[in-house]
Amino acid sequence: MSSTNDPLNVITNPPQTIVKVHGITSREEVNGQLGVAVQYNLERGRYTVHMVKTQTTMALKTENLTKASTLETYQAQFTQITSDPRVRQQLVGYYNQVQRMLPGNMKPEYAAGGILVLLLTIMYFIGFTKTLMALSLLLLLGVIIGPDLLSGDWKVVLHNFPRRCRETIETSAPFLRGKRFWNNRIAMGIVLVMLAFSTKALVTPTKRPAASFNNNYSAPSPSISQSSSSSIEDAYKLGFDDATKGLEFGTSMPNTQKKRSLAEDDEDEIPYDYTSMPPPASTSSSSPFGFSQVMSIFFLYRTATQLGGNPLSGQFSMEQFMLNVKTMPVWQMGMLGFSFYNLVRNFIL
Repeated sequence: MSSTNDPLNVITNPPQTIVKVHGITSREEVNGQLGVAVQYNLERGRYTVHMVKTQTTMALKTENLTKASTLETYQAQFTQITSDPRVRQQLVGYYNQVQRMLPGNMKPEYAAGGILVLLLTIMYFIGFTKTLMALSLLLLLGVIIGPDLLSGDWKVVLHNFPRRCRETIETSAPFLRGKRFWNNRIAMGIVLVMLAFSTKALVTPTKRPAASFNNNYSAPSPSISQSSSSSIEDAYKLGFDDATKGLEFGTSMPNTQKKRSLAEDDEDEIPYDYTSMPPPASTSSSSPFGFSQVMSIFFLYRTATQLGGNPLSGQFSMEQFMLNVKTMPVWQMGMLGFSFYNLVRNFIL
C-alpha cells in the first residue's frame, strides 16, 4: 500500500527492491536501466536509486520509475554482482584460489564443464532423485568442511570437523544451543550417520520386480514330409483331369489319397494356442517413508526455521514467517514445493 513517504511502495530495509528507469528526455541512455530503490525524499519528490550498471546514485522522479519484473530483478542482481568492483575483486580472488587448487593450473571453467558432464552422466545412470540426493550430500559436506578446505591443510579440516558439524546443525536447530547433552561428538555422530545412510541409499540399486507370467505357447515342429510337394502335384493333375472331363472334383483321386491329403492339410495348420497373459505380479508393499522423505522433512524444517525463527531466542513467529515467504526467491519456492511433493507423493499416488 503506497503512502506519501513511499508512493511506489518500493522502499525496504535493507534496500532490495529493483526499479526500472523510463521516460527521461535529458539523459536517454539511462532509460531501460535497472537500479535499487534506496530511499524517498519527500521534499524533492524524488527517489534515490543506486544504478546497478554504472554503480552510481541518481535522484529520479516517481513518474520515471516502475517496479521491475521478476526476470528483470534477477538480471539486476547479476549485473550488481558483476559490476560492483568489490564483489568483482572478491570473485577474482576466489577464482585464483580455486585455480591454484586444481592440478596443472587447470582453468576453473574447464573443471566446471567437466563436473557438469559428470553430473549429467550420473543423472542418466542413477536417476534424478538419487542425483539430487548426492548433490545435497555434497553441499552439506561443503558447508561443513568448506571454510577449512580452502586452507589446504587436511589436518585442520579433520581437527575442526566435529565443531563444524555442531555449528552447521545449530544453524538449522538453534534450540540445541546450550543444552547439556549437546556437544561436538554427538553432532559429528549425527552427520556421519546421515552420510552412511545416504551412501547406502545411493549405492543400493533400485529393485524392480519382473512381471511373472506363464506362456504356454510352443512353436510347432515342422512335421510336413518331403513327399508332400509331390502329392500336391498329383492332386492338382487329377483335379485338372476331372475338370476337363466334366467330372466332380476328386472323382479320380483314390480314397487313400483323399485321406492322406486331408491329413496333410491338417498338419499344415499351425496350432496357435495362446493363453491369456495374467497381470504382472503386484509389488510388495513398502514403507512410504524413506530416506528421501527424511531429507525433505529436514529441508522443510530448516527453511521454516530460517524464515520464521528468531536466531537469538529460538522461538518461531508465524507473522515473520509469512512476511519472509512473500519475498522468497522463486528457486527456493520451487525447492519447497518439490520437498513437499516428495513427502506426500506416496500417500496420494
